[in-house]
Amino acid sequence: MPGVLEPTTLDAVHRTCKEVVNLNPNVQINAESVKAFAQQLNAAAVKAAGSRASIFPIKFESVEAEVNFLCLFHLLDFGSGYDALLRASSSRKGAAEMIQYGCFGLALSAARLDGAWMRGFSPYHVHTAFEIESKVEEELQPGITISKAGPLAPLSAAILSVITETGKVLGDIGVRSLGAFVMEHLDGLKAAGKPIAAASLVEELCDTFPAFQDVALYTPPAPAAAAAAPEQQQ
Repeated sequence: MPGVLEPTTLDAVHRTCKEVVNLNPNVQINAESVKAFAQQLNAAAVKAAGSRASIFPIKFESVEAEVNFLCLFHLLDFGSGYDALLRASSSRKGAAEMIQYGCFGLALSAARLDGAWMRGFSPYHVHTAFEIESKVEEELQPGITISKAGPLAPLSAAILSVITETGKVLGDIGVRSLGAFVMEHLDGLKAAGKPIAAASLVEELCDTFPAFQDVALYTPPAPAAAAAAPEQQQ
């Protein structure tokens, strides 16, 4: 209807999170604790952290190049379920640090980090950039070993899939990079006289690139399981 604002992607996030809380009797939000936590925050420090453009000490050749790099960094910001394995097999503290150092190295490698580069990404690049040991050696008998997929293989495959898939989408829509995509969208909003809102950009990224569609299907616990859960915790 004219004059009625359509729900944004951020509205959907807020709505579905509330629905999950309402559907699960084991999830509770303590309003007083939330209020106490907010009061102990340093407002100036929070504001400064939110306004900081980048945590990387990199001098970019243009705003588009910086935006492109940050898009790639956040595109790959997943894998926390592998933190324990990464700490055990490398010097990284977890997936977040692995992605941070990996992206930093990619930015310093003189690669353009554009769609063509993404489409050409390979398992070798995943291994060298992020230092993930996706294979392990298994001894069949003394002196004979075989190489097989290790516990980090799914993480390596996910990184490869996200990068190459995003590069393919960029090629399909005829845009050279994620940075160019963001800049073109913002320029379009400005030219149309529309507000440049974060929700608009988030929605455009989610609608265009599957890797940004961070969704999951939630199945509420069965009544019997929900009732038994408190007893199992005692």
